[in-house]
Amino acid sequence: MRHLPDVFAAAAQKYPGQGFYSKDSHKFFKPVLFSSLYKSASEFAIHLIQGGLKPGDRVALFGDNSAEWLIVDMAIQMAGAIVVPRGSDSTPQELEFILKHAEPDVVFIEHWRLYKKIAATLKQRGAKVYILDAAFPEKTAAEDKLVVLPPLLESLPPLTAADTKLLEDLRGKILASDLFTIIYTSGTTGEPKG
Repeated sequence: MRHLPDVFAAAAQKYPGQGFYSKDSHKFFKPVLFSSLYKSASEFAIHLIQGGLKPGDRVALFGDNSAEWLIVDMAIQMAGAIVVPRGSDSTPQELEFILKHAEPDVVFIEHWRLYKKIAATLKQRGAKVYILDAAFPEKTAAEDKLVVLPPLLESLPPLTAADTKLLEDLRGKILASDLFTIIYTSGTTGEPKG
């Protein structure tokens, strides 16, 4: 195996019944089978590719540990793009700096509180914004043209043979030397560094 998308594919085959535990909306840990997460990530990778995401594109993922975070992270990597992660507890200044410096055209935001912190910057950038939290206010999502991820994941079509081949071909083109992620420092001693 040369990189994480290879590991994802192998793990989904070898450990289909293995659970990934994350907290639900009531803060209880619940398992989701890794094979199910991998299937969702594969379908979402196709959605991102069809939306214009290309290998080498940078995608911001501002959120915390969850099944949705893992699906998005895997999907970005499966599409050959670069993940730019940061936790939801980051300051607006840090996130705005990262958005300006990394220049992602696609941004994932954890929840309403985080969106409010950087909504103006997101609108200026014109990035496509996905929200990880199913409880995000529907009115704001509609007005600001945001995509709420959980209902989207449920509505994605199953992979076709052509989709599977496309993902396998992309996985085969990813090199171990390719840029995988850009992780920024917290910025406590100046501007964040990627």
